[in-house]
Amino acid sequence: MTATPLPTAFAPAERSPEEDILADARLFESSPAPEVLDAMPSPVLVLNDCRQLVHGNRSLWLYLDRSGADRSLGLRPGELFDCVHARKTPGGCGTTEFCRECGAVGAILSSIRGLAATRECNMLREAGGEVTALDLLVHAEPYAALGRPLTIFTIHDVSHAKRRRYLERIFFHDIINSAGNATGLVELLHEQTQGELHHELGLLLRTLSNLVDEIQSQKILLAAESQELVARPGPVRSDELLDALAGQYTLHPRAEGRSIVVPEDSEALALVTDQALLGRVLGNMLKNALEATPAGGCVRAWCRSEGERVRFFVHNQGCIPKRIQRQIFRRSFSSKGQDRGLGTFSMLLLAQNHLGGSVAFTSTEAGGTTFHVDIPRVLTAP
Repeated sequence: MTATPLPTAFAPAERSPEEDILADARLFESSPAPEVLDAMPSPVLVLNDCRQLVHGNRSLWLYLDRSGADRSLGLRPGELFDCVHARKTPGGCGTTEFCRECGAVGAILSSIRGLAATRECNMLREAGGEVTALDLLVHAEPYAALGRPLTIFTIHDVSHAKRRRYLERIFFHDIINSAGNATGLVELLHEQTQGELHHELGLLLRTLSNLVDEIQSQKILLAAESQELVARPGPVRSDELLDALAGQYTLHPRAEGRSIVVPEDSEALALVTDQALLGRVLGNMLKNALEATPAGGCVRAWCRSEGERVRFFVHNQGCIPKRIQRQIFRRSFSSKGQDRGLGTFSMLLLAQNHLGGSVAFTSTEAGGTTFHVDIPRVLTAP
């Protein structure tokens, strides 16, 4: 008499007999593979074609705070990890309607069909009466070297990274709003006062504006590094952009006693690019040039046409030592002290990854230092 199949809302509910699971476990453990998996720092599960555990590496048991497989053979990943949905149906992990959205189940089913897959899995886990959230990046790879249809299922816990990005978004949203509100209030007071107070409020307004600009720069850099940044091309005039940046950075604290000049022979070009991102690149060039310029000195910024591309230049009279030149675009390198060094790296990151361009420089005792960014005249939308 044929047993009635277990109901399922997604993946097959049927399980392998215990003797088949034990046979697969012995087969796998007799191969060289377990020693290799035990050397891996991430949790790894070996699953059969019914999504059941036949082997777990050392990192898995450390992650779960268990001594070993003991009674875990035959469990599915959600059951092993105490997913809140894993025991809601007789079929277990993978058989509820919620499992349709589970990246882990989807990746494993893909592997069973012979296709490797990497997915995100956001799991609610209930253990000891407490519910916790897990953000996992999982990879399922078919493994048929032993003559059995197995899946190597690797888990990377990205919960900390996800939580950090979430907190960063909240932080930037709140602090930009607060700094923006403070700037608006000081601007209003500045317009309504005269004399010495007017001057002092002007200094405060300049400081707050620079603060907002620095916060925005960090927000853009983090988005670029996490590949969340999307360029938004639009019409830009090179002369208007350079004039605006020169006016903005003339008020920067680093510009005190120094000047920024846009030469008359700088070309006025029409281009299509992301003005905000290009402004960040050029702004970093200007800040670095101002910092390298002695009091009374001058920084020059100009633009030239290069056929279908456009090149922006920023020059100062200083010379960068050779030792620093060789490291200047490294992410964590800075000649200015610890916890610096993101400025030149961000130029490279934004220009190359998001503006379709490149950044380079020349620096000599005789000619000073010139940074330039080379970008297409027309940036196509991603």
